[in-house]
Amino acid sequence: MKKYAIITLITCLCLACTHEKRDADTKNIKLDITFQRFEQDFWQLRNDTANIAQNLETLHEKYPVWTDDYLCRVLEIGRHYNDSSVLYILPKFLNDSSVTAFYTDAMNAYADITDIEKALTEAFKRAKYFFPETETPQCYTHVSGLNQSICVGDGYISVSIDNYMGSDYPVYQGRIYDYLLPNMRREMILPDIVHAWIEAEFPFYPQEGELLEDMLYEGKLVYITSILLPNLHDTLLMGYNSEQLEWCQKSEPAMWDKMVEEGHLFTHESVMRSKYLHSAPFTTPFTQNSPGRGGVYIGWRIIESYMSKNKNVTPLQLMQETNYRNILEKSEYNPQ
Repeated sequence: MKKYAIITLITCLCLACTHEKRDADTKNIKLDITFQRFEQDFWQLRNDTANIAQNLETLHEKYPVWTDDYLCRVLEIGRHYNDSSVLYILPKFLNDSSVTAFYTDAMNAYADITDIEKALTEAFKRAKYFFPETETPQCYTHVSGLNQSICVGDGYISVSIDNYMGSDYPVYQGRIYDYLLPNMRREMILPDIVHAWIEAEFPFYPQEGELLEDMLYEGKLVYITSILLPNLHDTLLMGYNSEQLEWCQKSEPAMWDKMVEEGHLFTHESVMRSKYLHSAPFTTPFTQNSPGRGGVYIGWRIIESYMSKNKNVTPLQLMQETNYRNILEKSEYNPQ
């Protein structure tokens, strides 16, 4: 049993090394990512709720955009930091025992995030090399109460640390679908941040409304994540475990044949697109042995083939290309 597991791991590692990668000369790029700990500053409000309005104003001065976005988009208790609803609800929220436990657990688990800052610094240096016109966002941490994992806004990106407490975190049990739990761990913070940043910088603009477009756009996001985080294993890029990744690697020709034979590549049906692209226990058009988001995996493999066959195409040009049928044709994708 152990011998098989070791062989499988080595196989997966070797396969991961065969993917198309791009070199980046970042030695002259000066950048140092340091997270501003919004959740710590926000939690200090509970020490003086009698002066909540004044203290919120101070918080807003430090985080002028994110404070309002946090209260509105994440906590959903008001549109602005000085709304009457915020001033009324927030003291009760801060003194709730379950909220206290949640914040305390998350801040203790992420007291030290220097490893994440160091890796993200290198990722954004590579981003500056490949996409020199983009702006590096200010990075924050926050606690969302199991809301959206990554929030992107005007000049910032913030990670909800309470969404990455490990699959065995007691609060998750009974609240989170089992198939989502494996990715609620520290190791997924980096790819999730980078993926969300790329998606915000290069939003999706459908042309014909076909599944192919969605697949290849999602494939672009995974591909660019892989070149900004070149040492990240494919399991983390896709959010798969080793068995799920191995299933896709072995079943890739059958997956592709199924999509072609069923005419799904050019479908306009939103339900069918969801079946191929969204997180789920498995990809419904394939088998129950498949992992979810099988269409994203195929889209990624097509993009890798395209970039391998067309080495003159830069990552920026890839993200700007919206003729998805042209990408498919020039990829010469033909899994065997």
